[in-house]
Amino acid sequence: MHDILHLQLTVLLSTILLHLSRTDAIEVHQVQQPPPPLPSDSPQSQCDFAHLHPRRYAAYHLPPPPDQLSTSITIDGVLDEKVWAEVAWSEPFQDIQGPHFWSQPWFTTKFKLRYDQQFLYVGAYLEETEVWANVSKRNDVIFHDNDFEVFVDADGSTHNYKEFELNARNATWNLWLNRPYRDGGHENSTRVDPEHGFDMLNSGMRSAVFVKGPINDPSERLHYWTVEIALPLSDLALHSKAQVPPVANFFWRINFSRVEWSVRVVTDQETGKQHYEKKPGLKEENWNPPSLVFQYYYAQHAYHNASGAYTTSLEQLLPYFSSREAIQCTKLLDVTATNNSFSAQIGLRGTDSSFDDNTQFVASIEDDGYIEVENVNLASPIASIE
Repeated sequence: MHDILHLQLTVLLSTILLHLSRTDAIEVHQVQQPPPPLPSDSPQSQCDFAHLHPRRYAAYHLPPPPDQLSTSITIDGVLDEKVWAEVAWSEPFQDIQGPHFWSQPWFTTKFKLRYDQQFLYVGAYLEETEVWANVSKRNDVIFHDNDFEVFVDADGSTHNYKEFELNARNATWNLWLNRPYRDGGHENSTRVDPEHGFDMLNSGMRSAVFVKGPINDPSERLHYWTVEIALPLSDLALHSKAQVPPVANFFWRINFSRVEWSVRVVTDQETGKQHYEKKPGLKEENWNPPSLVFQYYYAQHAYHNASGAYTTSLEQLLPYFSSREAIQCTKLLDVTATNNSFSAQIGLRGTDSSFDDNTQFVASIEDDGYIEVENVNLASPIASIE
């Protein structure tokens, strides 16, 4: 029964990959002394990492259409189909700096997901009182406007993720990033290579935006805009180990972001017409927060920055760990390192105090950020850590 099968997508509601695609720097703070061990009665001493688990959203398979000429979702930006009403909204987005940061979103952003044999469908609601957009060229840099963004790392490896952005004009930008920029990655899109660049449009990508009134008009009293997107699964899973069509109850890593700029109303002195203008000197707001469980990778790179080489010694890395759990709840199983590269296998302990009997997961980590996590008992890839 297709209507009850579902793909459980690991939705971080964050912009980890957004960060990776916009900076070359890796921020690491050196700790002078290794953090003290956790007390035995501490909830975190159970090493289940529950407080670091990403939020999840279950994307349900669409029922088959009644005939070959009809479709369950019409991509028009209006989320009025029955199949959207059948599924829940996500939790509202939070500030990128975390739920406890003083400045939380003043507008609601949320999404829904469905999928079929060919496409991942995204429906989104963006509360907004000043709906504007300047970028109109496809595959231009959309986040210079307020926008909605989707990042898909299908197998959770941090490599070969696909990105989609659109603004209130329905101007879109899609790209494939072979690895994070911090690890020497580069954008593959028709923006940088018009003739041969990656473009999901060739596989049927579609999108639409609905606004109840004209945009870029301060006299309009608007309250929101909504989005519908169809992203081809074959392109989302390109150069990954993810299966297409997805297997029920499998996890995909998907991130979402909303970029919001502060604007002011400006009156043209000649025509008297008003328009929106970004407030000078202010940075954009980014809404959804990141989660970070990548201590060993950052410790190795911090050590390399300090010494010019990677190391096989965990003791030499300890001053660069900022998480007590990263020391107490992991075990370095195997590592090779040179001046220019490293490869490590790390055991992630379960909920008791014995590594020998309770090493549940083994993570393989490379210097370029590629990571796989294997369930020792199931002997199959199940997740990844960023």
